[in-house]
Amino acid sequence: MDTVQRTVYEGAGYYQPISDSDFKKFLRTWIESRMIGELGQPGALVFGDKTPAYSFHLRLIKAVFPEAKFIHLIRDGRDVAVSAYFHMKRVTEVDKLPNKVPPWESLASPLLSKWHSYCQPCVEYSMQSREGDVLPVRYEDLKLNTSSTLTSVLEYLLGDSATVSKSSVERCIEANSFSKRTGRLEGIEDSRSFLRKGVIGDWQNHFTPAMLSQCDSGPLSLLKSLGYMP
Repeated sequence: MDTVQRTVYEGAGYYQPISDSDFKKFLRTWIESRMIGELGQPGALVFGDKTPAYSFHLRLIKAVFPEAKFIHLIRDGRDVAVSAYFHMKRVTEVDKLPNKVPPWESLASPLLSKWHSYCQPCVEYSMQSREGDVLPVRYEDLKLNTSSTLTSVLEYLLGDSATVSKSSVERCIEANSFSKRTGRLEGIEDSRSFLRKGVIGDWQNHFTPAMLSQCDSGPLSLLKSLGYMP
């Protein structure tokens, strides 16, 4: 509105600057219409997004959506770094990009630091937020105890608005299993696929002790605090 005042009405217009609360209402309405429209399911009980960069804007999201619930999906940062590296290689090769991906040895530490930069804000927000605002979920628990972990996630999201049945959970698991999505058993690697390998602990095949010793202290401290390193 300030721009309109200056350029259209020469500073004497009758439009008032939009307040912060009104802007947040507008932003909420726009986001809801876009996301619900993309879902194509007007009767959905909840909707969400998994954009990693939201970790830098959790307080703003909470201000726009006071009832928002956050799921912090935590994974061993070393596995995240390995996955990110192969994703970079796959995208470069599929899209035939001119730039070559540097060797793993030169990217291992920067990719681990990138994981730290995204994960640390979520950990801090979780510690400072109200009880119930954030549900930490371990990727490894989703792999090893899929049914019980997914049930707890759905119960957290839905609250008292719906009952989570065992049959519904099992259907979700079956429809999204690694073998169903890829036609491969877990552990059988296809570097051309977005779902490359489907295992936990693959970092052990790529990180050497020497490489880890050269990583920044921040990521290593976070790995230790999360229980991934002694």
